[in-house]
Amino acid sequence: MVIQVKAKRAKTLKEGVFRLEFLNEFQRMAPEIKRDFAATTATWEGEKPKFSHKAFLNEGNPTLQILIGTGKGADKWNWLDKGTRVRYATMTPNFQGKTKVGFIGSFPGRGGLAYVNKQRPRPGIKPRGFRRVIERKWKRPIERRMKAANKRAAKKSGHGK
Repeated sequence: MVIQVKAKRAKTLKEGVFRLEFLNEFQRMAPEIKRDFAATTATWEGEKPKFSHKAFLNEGNPTLQILIGTGKGADKWNWLDKGTRVRYATMTPNFQGKTKVGFIGSFPGRGGLAYVNKQRPRPGIKPRGFRRVIERKWKRPIERRMKAANKRAAKKSGHGK
């Protein structure tokens, strides 16, 4: 008895289909992620940072970046996000910040600036960690949505079940 086996050649992987599907999924996700960034400044008065996004191939890998504009609003946002060692502003006694550490959102707050004295440094701003919190919030949804994009791309390229 002779057993004969023929190997079936696999289809060539269409990388472009996968990359395009990943980039399209990033484009769909970006406005949702930017909404979380914008929520951190929702009750701010005056200048606010502008958030934008960029989806591109980085050394062949699909990448999504959320960009923070420039200007006074962006500086303020970065100070709050990262914190500062010292500050020179003295706030009114009833001051309550509009943002909280580890929270995505913005509250009404109260009080304000009493005066600025460069000769009398005060304790710095506690880092709010906006980026870290948003990154943590989106880690699993991004993984889940990228797996779905991978399945769609496999099906489109003829590698799906």
